[in-house]
Amino acid sequence: MSVEATLVFADGEMIVVSPRDGKTVLEAAESVGIALAHDCRDGRCKTCAARDMTGKETLLCQFRPDSDVTLRVPYARADLFEPVNRRAKILALEKRSQSVWWMRLRLQFEMPFLPGQYISIAIPDANAQRNFSMANAPVSKEFDFYIRELPDGAMSRYLADSAKVGDILNVVGPYGRFFLRNGAGAKLFMAGGTGLAPILSMLRALADRGHGGPVFLGFGVTSAQDLFGVSDLTPLNEQLDLTVGIAVMTGLVEVQVPVKAVAGTVLDAVATIWDRPATAEDEAYICGPPRMVDAARAWLRSQEFDDTTIFNEEFLPAEA
Repeated sequence: MSVEATLVFADGEMIVVSPRDGKTVLEAAESVGIALAHDCRDGRCKTCAARDMTGKETLLCQFRPDSDVTLRVPYARADLFEPVNRRAKILALEKRSQSVWWMRLRLQFEMPFLPGQYISIAIPDANAQRNFSMANAPVSKEFDFYIRELPDGAMSRYLADSAKVGDILNVVGPYGRFFLRNGAGAKLFMAGGTGLAPILSMLRALADRGHGGPVFLGFGVTSAQDLFGVSDLTPLNEQLDLTVGIAVMTGLVEVQVPVKAVAGTVLDAVATIWDRPATAEDEAYICGPPRMVDAARAWLRSQEFDDTTIFNEEFLPAEA
């Protein structure tokens, strides 16, 4: 018996695919030339996630339906860019906190992307690739990244031991369905650690668009020595109606831009800046480790955000 999976995209487009012979929904779509957002193909990254009609999350790279099903996909197909290969040169590299590197690359050719997306970078002499989100708005061939230093991490070893200005890297992208939408309501951003990078890309895009609505950012790091990116917020604070809350679990926060600083987690920071129920037009964007994302989604629901207006990206643990 033939099984049909109906994919309903954010713009109302509907496509029906028929997974056969043990194929997943993603594989069935690709077999008839339909491009869907994906990356890892093993269920870790959740880039391919959709939701069934009950709201249950379904990973299209893993799902093999045994009966007809309708799945809601949280983007429009027209929004996606086809990933491309590029060569990139390191233009600048520096340590911005005890645990975070900043790197700027210049691509050989342009790579269009949506604010919030990421690329895969091949690490020289390591036979490994790592994914990093752009922190810049998508307006040039120069890409900025914030990269967390991990004990014995492949990228961390490269940055600390041998990376230098002028190095040539191979990159592929863009990837991801975590990107800025065009809603006119308030924007609430929640970032843990280097999850600030894609959020900065979104904030910069909003500034470039002349967004006039209220914008809120809750940002958290483990300790005051891990804090970074605050200087990026100074021009954004002038260009946007931006309210910022910063949380650290240990240490004291000393910053120059107007912020509300608290001891605690990202949710503690957000609680100091968001004090009203959500409207249907408001959107929330979350990027950080899985436990933070789960806690943030639960809190947002308590603030009357609908699941369709909550967008998130989770960090994945990388091999050494």
